[in-house]
Parts: sequence; structure tokens; C-alpha cells
Amino acid sequence: MKAENKTEKRQRAKKLVRQYQLSMQLAFAVVNNECSLHEAIVQSREDLEFELLVQKHDLSTREVSSLKNKEMSLHDVLVQKNTKNHIDETDSFPVLTRGLSGFFWRHHGERLQGEIITETQYDLELLTAEGSLDIPKLHIKACSAEKVEPIDDGANDQAPILRVEDRFRISNKQLYRFLLEKTPVRVSLLGGLVFEGVLDRVGRYECTLCVSEQDSVVLLRHAFALVEEVS
Repeated sequence: MKAENKTEKRQRAKKLVRQYQLSMQLAFAVVNNECSLHEAIVQSREDLEFELLVQKHDLSTREVSSLKNKEMSLHDVLVQKNTKNHIDETDSFPVLTRGLSGFFWRHHGERLQGEIITETQYDLELLTAEGSLDIPKLHIKACSAEKVEPIDDGANDQAPILRVEDRFRISNKQLYRFLLEKTPVRVSLLGGLVFEGVLDRVGRYECTLCVSEQDSVVLLRHAFALVEEVS
């Protein structure tokens, strides 16, 4: 059989490009018998998916290189890239603020129902059926708009974490990874209460945990004792 010349190979490659939306590089690989047409089509789809992924997440050249070389997974890259932005955005829109109405759990105390009518940097004024009540923010460990029940009362012999730097024994990146991967987690709070669900917001001061399709609870970072995956 007469060997194809360069012009004939180029024509065949161009035809494959038009017919199967291959890159010229993949088309020439098929023409030169370096891979099958099926392998080229699969690779082309993977390349397209990767390109869309890069655009969707606005990945840098360095991040793309880390993915291609399999030095990092996509989740690793996104955790490294987006944790701080997500944390900053969450902190910009706190839930525990004036106007919030619902249920509030206190350290070593009962669950109160009321509305926050006044807020300062460190304290809240809560309007309840029995009247107004001044509460330090550090004494609130969880709140929810609807009545949500913890899965367990937990141990109630631990106080809230006062020093801000001590609140990050459970790192922001680990919490954001749980959020990104939609990992079901169990959160145990100091002074009692254990909730299970999927993290929806992660901040330096608050985290929102979806405990069902309809209900969520806001957990305060100063009350975090343990966060673990639900097996």
C-alpha cells in the first residue's frame, strides 16, 4: 500500500477535526496510528471538561499545572484558593445580629426563644416572652430561626473559648473542605449539644449547619469542641 504523503495526512486530520471536533494534535495522533479514534474522542472530551473547569473556577496557570501533574486534586486547589474569600464573605453577613428571631442556646443554660433587639460588639439584648435579657455573645453557642433539636445533649462541663486564636484548633481550611465536599459532619459544642448535618457557611465567628432540607442551625465558633465526619 502506498504510504500517505504529508498533504494526504493533513487532509485526513482536518476531516477528523471537522467530523469529531478533535484538536489538530489529536487528529494527527489518529492519522499516525499513535492512538485509536475512540481514544482520541475520549481524550478530547476530557480536555474540554478540563477547560470548562478552568474557566468555571478561574484557575491560575500554576493551579492548572498542579492539576495536570496530579500534584493536587481539584478540591485541594479550591480549598487553597477560596477559603479566605468564603470566610471573609461569611463574616460580612453575620446571622447573629439585630432583628434575628428564633431560638438561642446558652452555655450551661436553657434554650431561649426571642428576638435580638440590640447588638453591641460583645453583647446582645434579647426580647423574650418574659421581657428583655442582656446576654454576652460568648454565652450564646447556637441559634436557629426554627425549632431544631440536637441529636445529643453532649457533655456540659466545658466553658466557651475566650481567646480568639484558640478557636481555630479546627482550621478554616478543614471546615471549608467539609463544606466544599458536602461532607456530613457531627459538631460537638462546649457546654453540651451535638448537631449533625452539612455545612453551608463557614466563618471566623459563625458556621451554618443544614440539619435537614428545610432547617439549619447557626453554630458559634467560640463553642466548637469537635467536628468530625459522620461515618
